[in-house]
Amino acid sequence: MTDQELKDLVASLAISKAQTDEQLRETDKQMQELQRVLKKVSQMVGSISNNQGDVAEEFFYNSLR
Repeated sequence: MTDQELKDLVASLAISKAQTDEQLRETDKQMQELQRVLKKVSQMVGSISNNQGDVAEEFFYNSLR
């Protein structure tokens, strides 16, 4: 391998590393957004479950009364 080929290889590796670093930053941003959305959905599902439980409880209470 010539000196120039080695320099070209190192330069291409540096470019590849920079691209990979940028992709990782973008992926991290997407993961943070996904976590935020999942947390919100979890809260919504929990609220729905609680509401359904309240309705069922009131229904049976009124039925027994």
